[in-house]
Order: sequence, then C-alpha cells, then structure tokens
Amino acid sequence: MYNNFGRRTAEDEILWKLEREFCNSTLLRNPRTIEDVVNQLEKYCIHWYSPQTPFVNDIEYTNCILPRIEMLVNDDNHFRVTEKGNIIISLPLLQEDDRGNHETEKDIQYNYLKEGTIEKVSIFDHRRYGIDRLFKSIRYVYDRNGIETERQIEMLKRDKESSRTIYFFKERLKDNPHILKITQNSRGTKERGMVSYYDIRLSRQIEDLDQTKGKKIEEKDIRGLTEDEKQEVIARQINPIYQQGIKSLMGIGIEPGER
Repeated sequence: MYNNFGRRTAEDEILWKLEREFCNSTLLRNPRTIEDVVNQLEKYCIHWYSPQTPFVNDIEYTNCILPRIEMLVNDDNHFRVTEKGNIIISLPLLQEDDRGNHETEKDIQYNYLKEGTIEKVSIFDHRRYGIDRLFKSIRYVYDRNGIETERQIEMLKRDKESSRTIYFFKERLKDNPHILKITQNSRGTKERGMVSYYDIRLSRQIEDLDQTKGKKIEEKDIRGLTEDEKQEVIARQINPIYQQGIKSLMGIGIEPGER
C-alpha cells in the first residue's frame, strides 16, 4: 500500500527484532514474511488513526502510523517470536458497541513448513451477546518465492437458531498456475464438495489466490498459456520478486526439473 520512509523504517525495525529474537531463518528469507507482517500491523494502526479515511500521506504515516507500529512491535503481548522461531501477532480489540458486549480477537502466526515453504494462519473470533459468534480461520501456504500456492478457510456462524461451518479450499492447478480451483463443503476435506475454477491471469496480484481478481470458467475450458501469454502475465506484475516467482511456476528461464 505504501512505499515511503515510515514504511521502510517499520520494515527495518521488524526485521531487526526478528533477527534479535532468533526467528527461523527460512521465514526471514521468504520475501512474503516481512511484507505481510508490516501489512497486518499497518492496516490495524491505520484503522485506529483514520477509520473513515484509511489512506494517509507520507508525513502522517511517519508521525502517526509508525509510532503505533513501533509500540506493537516492542510489546511481546502483541508481537513475539516463539521458541521454535515462528512469529505470532495478537491484535487487541478493534471495536465494541456502546453496550460493550461483543468481543473481537485476531491472531496471526507465521510458521516454517519445509523446503523453504511457509504458512500464515489467521484467526478471527467475534462474539456478541454471549451466543452469536463468527469464527474464521484461514491458512495460507507460500512457496520459497512468496507465491501463494493454497489457502484453506474454515468459517463458523452460530446464533440462537442455528450453527453452520463451511470450508473453502483454494489451490493452483499444478500445470496451470494461473487457474484457481476452489472446493466448498461442510466436511473439512477438499476431496468432495462443490468445485469452481477461476482464471486469474489478468490479476496484478497473481501471487495471491484471490478469485475476485479472476474470471470464473468451466473445467472444460481450462487450457495452458502460450509463451506469449506467459510473457504478458509476467509483464503485468508490479513486484519484481513475485514476478520472478511466477516465472518459476510457469517454467520460464529455468531448466526442466528445477521448479
């Protein structure tokens, strides 16, 4: 969202704390980690500072947003490294109504998986009047280049009349990384359920599995990209690090078997 002195300072201070507290080196090397940590803290602090007009200028960021980010980073209750070297962010209550009778929590954890891959687990828990509840857990998996390869969502909605849990599984097709497959069901497994496909090649954030940036298609219409189409996808990307990651997924500039 931002690229200014305040943002760069926040990135440097977060990286320094993570290194000092022996964060897992794979997490630190992954291009997704620091960027995403700053995004989470930044979004929270901007909400507090300017909830109605969330976009602030460089001076406001440095003078108002950066100090709030620094406060969270230096408080182990909100930002810390575990004994295993993983990262935990715990964001306090964002809002409550005038009766003070609902509770909102958000916890985010970044974990090392294997072979350079990492995961982010985000948990949102909203309770109201003691029984109404919205629980949402999202697990994101990123490859060594910071490209999102899969996403799993669990959503529980409960009120006085009913309780329902829905699961969503999002993944890239192995040979067609521009195609997003979504499976929805109530069983917690991606083997069964309602399946839909989205072509996200036109997204400027193709590194993320976001179907709102794509076009829904039928399975029978899925096809691979030509070399020219692959180059068009690469040229559309803004972040050079993710651009290289997408190249790798598409097999551009690497030898067979290196992916």
